Amino acid sequence: NVAYSLKIRRTPKKIADNKVREVLSLVGLNHLIDRTVTNLSGGEAKRVAVARALIAEPQVLLLDEPLTGLDIELHGRLLEDLGKLLRTRGTTVLHVTHDKAEASAIADRVLDLRQLIS
Repeated sequence: NVAYSLKIRRTPKKIADNKVREVLSLVGLNHLIDRTVTNLSGGEAKRVAVARALIAEPQVLLLDEPLTGLDIELHGRLLEDLGKLLRTRGTTVLHVTHDKAEASAIADRVLDLRQLIS
């Protein structure tokens, strides 16, 4: 699942496997490399989605409510991990959320769309 974009690009298997391990390690899921999507918790599935996006090494990444629906403990942990991860990778991210605290925790700049409406 995580390697899908690499398969489309016909990345050699050895290189793809190494990239999958690297990205899963970044999102803290390297121990679940052989697990299928149907056997993941909600938080794990969200992390897999982020890993799947990151493995393509995009210049710009859109995350639309990536932490919605998680329990408070998992939300906090993933928020911290996601913030570290995005700063480490240096990827430009458009993170859509209704949670001001979430936006402030991971952003270096925040735009409140309500301020644009006159």
